[in-house]
Amino acid sequence: MLTQFKPMTAWIAGHPKSFLVMLSLVPRLIVLIFSAVHRATPFGDSAHDGYLQIAQNFVATSVLGFGPHHLLYRGPVYPLLLSPGVLLGHPELWNAILHLIASVATCLLVFAAAMTLTRSVVGSLAAAALVTLDPWLIWFTKIPMTVVTATFFVAAAVFFFVRLLARRPLLGPSICLGVALGLGVLDHTALIALLGGFALAILIVRWTPFSNLSGTPFTFKNSLASIAAMGVAFIATVSPYTIRNYKNSHRFILVSDSAGLTYFLGTAHYTFSPYPWGQRQPYDGLARRLNVTVPELDVRYSTVDDRFYPQLNKQAREDFLYLLRHQPGFLAKRTSVMALWFFVSDYSVARAAAHGLFLAIVFAAWWRAWRIRGFMAIAPFFALVASGTALHSLVMSLNGHAAYSIPYIVPLAMPVALALCRRDSSFRELVPTLSQSPYAALGAATTGTRCEQRPS
Repeated sequence: MLTQFKPMTAWIAGHPKSFLVMLSLVPRLIVLIFSAVHRATPFGDSAHDGYLQIAQNFVATSVLGFGPHHLLYRGPVYPLLLSPGVLLGHPELWNAILHLIASVATCLLVFAAAMTLTRSVVGSLAAAALVTLDPWLIWFTKIPMTVVTATFFVAAAVFFFVRLLARRPLLGPSICLGVALGLGVLDHTALIALLGGFALAILIVRWTPFSNLSGTPFTFKNSLASIAAMGVAFIATVSPYTIRNYKNSHRFILVSDSAGLTYFLGTAHYTFSPYPWGQRQPYDGLARRLNVTVPELDVRYSTVDDRFYPQLNKQAREDFLYLLRHQPGFLAKRTSVMALWFFVSDYSVARAAAHGLFLAIVFAAWWRAWRIRGFMAIAPFFALVASGTALHSLVMSLNGHAAYSIPYIVPLAMPVALALCRRDSSFRELVPTLSQSPYAALGAATTGTRCEQRPS
């Protein structure tokens, strides 16, 4: 019965990129067509965080923000990406095209990164397929929010990180990694956590199986040089917007100024319920903290008036330090629960459970990769995921479809390639035509050094 699939598997083995492009486009086109016929939520609704309205304001007034107020609580990249569609008068069509291009590029970047690490067609296809078939990433194709583009920037950063391991000199990939991170943070500010995650991942590379990926040992000196180049490139990328923020607000704001707001939205929900579902925006509590009324907060698109952000940031720091000193047990419990919210939070119990089931597949692959390759093989990607989890465990406000965690499906998927790369020999036996593929040499995973089982 298995031989019936030989023509299909032979074509996939010979044309993996074409297959992945189809795998990315087909489900998204279905979602977009269904959304055009039956849209439950209007395009650019208030639930979509105001990115479309910011783009419309920018096209109309050249001010990147709401009305005359400059944007200090959202990244600028996504509204700027939407602006051509607004200018052309078809923002929804433009958004669909933008997300389709970003989705295909994300999938191909994951495949290329996994191939560089494992030389396994099967493992790389599985990792790329896991990312591109993430049901919530597909769902966000129709929504004018940063989830799809943020995932693309994370995929670009992971790709350049792997290129950093696989080639010398280090300067080019390190700079590209810093630029990708900078653009990602300018698109979705919470990705700032990955700057620390990648720095840690680069530091521990010398103790991983990838330290000799290029044929030259990756030394501690290499790590420091790479981190320095990445940091300089990151600062050069974000600094023009930081300077713009200072000119408009007269205070230092790297990209956005909403950490205090999200801290109190998340902790207020935890006080109301520790379960990662339900929709609750506790602006009444924020108003009481600031001794104002809710109308005075001027709540729009999950933001408040800019003059309140410095006060909220100060109160958030004071609240956190108080708990750290006087109630560390409570803080540890709340942090653990909010870390779970990062992965599975949703307004729906059923969708929250579905998130958990989807991640169970991912973590099963991590467990297998750990068993056959050792922990240090997955440690760099663990560092990336842990950095995002650490940040959101402190300032995690609940959101639909666990939107903040979706970009992290890219580092989560990389150990999937490591877990499956040893099966490549059986795949080559099933598909004799693989030797004609341009990836034939890269497919010899079981005999290469990258996918050998760790010594017992």
